Amino acid sequence: MPRKRDRQDRIVGRRARRPKAKVILVPELVGVVLSLHRARAELRQQDVADALNWPQSMVSKLERGDLNISVDQLDALTEVIDKGLADLGKGRLQAWMVLRRVEELADELQDEGYDLVWSTAPTFGESAKPIRGRALRKMVLDRL
Repeated sequence: MPRKRDRQDRIVGRRARRPKAKVILVPELVGVVLSLHRARAELRQQDVADALNWPQSMVSKLERGDLNISVDQLDALTEVIDKGLADLGKGRLQAWMVLRRVEELADELQDEGYDLVWSTAPTFGESAKPIRGRALRKMVLDRL
């Protein structure tokens, strides 16, 4: 059993600090799962954007979690990625599969003490800095 941390463990210099909260932004988690499937299909963001007649920046923002993804957008993205996977003989992808994987990851992360927030940007204090970008991508890859 790990040792319980006391006040002395949290002293930095002369100021006491609180342990950082572990927060995951759900839109970014969805985006990471989509980007991993896109990479498996050997598609670039520009390829997906061209197939959907969207700007590449929109695909990027959805994968980074800077935009909440709608059901229609998720269906459109998974359809393009599914075609890429099928062309390579790497299986199939449907929107429900992405959502199921996100739900499984969310359950695992919550079991490990992470808070999940459905937000596209941090709306909480500095003590609750979310895990984003490469760090989140690595967490997801470690659980695949």
